[in-house]
Amino acid sequence: MTIGPAADRVNPRSAINVVLIAPSRALGISGVSTYLTALGLRLAACGDRVSLVELRPSAIGGSSSQSSRGFRRCQVGYSSPAAAEGLVDSLVRDGDDVVVHSHADALLPFTSSLARRWHAALLHTVHYQEPNTVQLLNEHQPAVIAVSEAIARDLRAAGYQGTIDVLHHFAEDRWLGKRHLSRAAASLRQHAEISPTAPVLLFAGRANSPVKGADLLVRSIPEVQDRVPDVIFAFAGPYWLPPDVQRIADSHAAAVRLLGFLSPVALHAAYATASVVAVPSRYEPFGLVALEAQAMGTPVVASRVGGLPEVVHPSLGRLLPTDASGSVAPRVLADALGEMLKRLRSNPAVREDLVAWIAENFNPADHIARLGAIYRRENLRSRQHRRHIWGAPGQLISMKVSEARAATWAGEQPHHEPVVRFDADQAAALAREHAAVFATSSAQRDEIASEAASRAWAGRERFRGVHGSLESWMFGIVRNVAREMKRREGREQRLWSSLWGAARLRTEEMEARVVQIEDVRGVFARLPAREQTVLYLRYWKDLSYDEISRRTGIRAATCRQLARRGLIRLGRYL
Repeated sequence: MTIGPAADRVNPRSAINVVLIAPSRALGISGVSTYLTALGLRLAACGDRVSLVELRPSAIGGSSSQSSRGFRRCQVGYSSPAAAEGLVDSLVRDGDDVVVHSHADALLPFTSSLARRWHAALLHTVHYQEPNTVQLLNEHQPAVIAVSEAIARDLRAAGYQGTIDVLHHFAEDRWLGKRHLSRAAASLRQHAEISPTAPVLLFAGRANSPVKGADLLVRSIPEVQDRVPDVIFAFAGPYWLPPDVQRIADSHAAAVRLLGFLSPVALHAAYATASVVAVPSRYEPFGLVALEAQAMGTPVVASRVGGLPEVVHPSLGRLLPTDASGSVAPRVLADALGEMLKRLRSNPAVREDLVAWIAENFNPADHIARLGAIYRRENLRSRQHRRHIWGAPGQLISMKVSEARAATWAGEQPHHEPVVRFDADQAAALAREHAAVFATSSAQRDEIASEAASRAWAGRERFRGVHGSLESWMFGIVRNVAREMKRREGREQRLWSSLWGAARLRTEEMEARVVQIEDVRGVFARLPAREQTVLYLRYWKDLSYDEISRRTGIRAATCRQLARRGLIRLGRYL
């Protein structure tokens, strides 16, 4: 396998209809949403027709859209994959050269079906490698784009043999070194009660996720303060730490600020006012926080893991060695942060140098040019194969392309026999495929699929092939299981939010919120030991109840009850 450059030899600049597809949960992530929206607007400015499709499961279905300068953003709710295909058909006209670009592994079966339906080129960007990523790539054979060389290496190590184009994210030029955020930055310092001259170490991201390494930064606080006594540690994003780590933060509470969830403008104002941004992640496929921080002229101290070495400036930033688990030693992190703070005081010109480096190496125009070349290369390949594929434009070929071609060469029309009997193995596979549409994690997908397969087996006598295909029957079961699970989790989340404060913080609520968190930590220790253990593993370690059961020896159903009782007790104590 080779790592392929963009197809620079494909020069024709004819307009292409580009359909970007991502699930609603991905577009709920600020970084992915911002990147795809900026990408769509820039492609449209080059003359292409661009649609960004946000897929969200819905019992009713329907769609809505917004258009701007040739760029259309659509929200599509669907009750089944077939219904979704019908809703997005309006994006394509007869005779269009179409490129379908997927941005989620779980959507590859759907986007592959769309590409066959429209006789379009199929591309897929791997933002994060999941356990089944290579299997899906080999099955559907899209043109693959990796967001970093690290992702490309991981795909190769997992056995992927196809060509991979590596294409980094770009830095939006509206943020590059802009000082118009100075007023917002000053306001942020004032609201967070940070002195205008105090150095700030910023952590931006999910501090409640172990992979982001916020606990490593907290463990380094005492040693950093020994080197720079007036330093302030600011955390932007969801914040919760295990009790032993939180005790360290509590003992240095005067130096810790919780900024909560920030809008894109407020986040970049935080980058602008920070002295250094810390990214001590245990793994990062690319490192969008590092890119955004340096675009604002703020140096980064990061772990040498994943795609971070490709993003962090080799001399103006710092990349730190990690152990076998990807963790940076707190003392090493403290040394690097203290050294960086002292260097900035003696050499403030570092900010201008960083902005110039980002503008040169992560330029939006270069990114769009390379991506456009990839689109045209794959569109040309798609044109060459169209004559081999049976079916008029717009007609769905509900089989593998290789099977359709074989039937065409034999002079036959492709044909599928309808499913008329219940097949347990096929039902389980369909449950897993449909569960991926609703799930937000692989653990949740497995839980939904397992429950749906069990219900299907229990009710197999009610299945009649003449009343509908097994696929649609299984989709209804999976949808009902996912809906019940979401309602149950919603009830837990409302209680959890009232205890731990997952909502956005307003500045005037900051002091009251800190008191509330202190109260929660105090009463947490009053819970029975088993409830403490289950709550810690579920909400800090982010383990499923099955994983908790294997670790503790407690049945999964009992773990759910213990978690529920623990949350109820916390509510009563507070």
